Amino acid sequence: MTRILAILLVFAQPAIRDLLSGRWKTRGNTLFSVRVDPAFAASDTARAIMRTFRLRVWLWTAVVAVAFALAPADAFHRSHWITVALLVTLAGNTVAFALANRAVSTMASPVPAPATRTATLHSPGEPGVVPLALIEWCGMLFPLLPPVAASILLILRAAPSVFVAPMLAISYAIALLQIQTVWSLRFGARESDWAPDPALSRRYRAYSGLINTLIFGFISLNGCTLLLVPPGRMFTYFAVSLPAQIVVTFVAFRLRAWLKRHTVESSSDPMPDDAWKWGQFYFNPADSALVVPARSDVGFSPNFARPSVWITWTVANLGVFGGLAYVLRATLHSM
Repeated sequence: MTRILAILLVFAQPAIRDLLSGRWKTRGNTLFSVRVDPAFAASDTARAIMRTFRLRVWLWTAVVAVAFALAPADAFHRSHWITVALLVTLAGNTVAFALANRAVSTMASPVPAPATRTATLHSPGEPGVVPLALIEWCGMLFPLLPPVAASILLILRAAPSVFVAPMLAISYAIALLQIQTVWSLRFGARESDWAPDPALSRRYRAYSGLINTLIFGFISLNGCTLLLVPPGRMFTYFAVSLPAQIVVTFVAFRLRAWLKRHTVESSSDPMPDDAWKWGQFYFNPADSALVVPARSDVGFSPNFARPSVWITWTVANLGVFGGLAYVLRATLHSM
């Protein structure tokens, strides 16, 4: 039963992202982060690219699920398996998006860049419910809580394992990325890129950062919870993970729905196409902003040309991929 629940958890990731994502058609003038004519975005060619993208996402997820199904029973219960699967599934989605971006770039006719950036959000005429400062602080601290709590509990238990250090390294790396991201959204962004009104601009950025926090905080929570659960008590893990995923999905869906509802479809990005690597990663040394609105999505992208951004991401990726490499090596040696 735990194997079935784990496979369902893996399949839930692309399903949720497929439901929540507005990357490809939030704005009428972009498709998979490529500036296009609105007529092309509504064409049969665009729909075919969309179908291919979704097919790739679901096929990759099926491959990950099959790997779960064929995994040895004793290795299956180790804490790193599900966390690795979630990260690998996310990587597969990123590659599928990059391929769709290349397909659109090849098939769509070039569209001239606008002279100025049009702000993303229009005024909703409704007050915020939660103080923005509280959202921003939660965005920075929430991903840090699982690894800190797990570290304390594991020290108190005095139960060493070869998988503890690398899995905690991955969780701390995720927390570092999120702290840098939320800080950049608050203090390193141009307010006019997001909305004409400064208060509304801050609200947009706070909501976008919170969505990111929920997704990556959930991955961190998964890994840390599994570190604390004995191999024979996987139902304890699912008692924590499944309710957490329901909460994350509900809140993220509500936030994204609000952002999409108030997004100006004619909003535009004057930056050149080659500043968007794989259609998702913004790299522009001439731009002083640490973070900018995503070209097609309702989210954002760090400016990877800024030293504070790429240094943080380099350190964090060393923690994530170094931890994964150590875990996989230890797994192969133990089989």
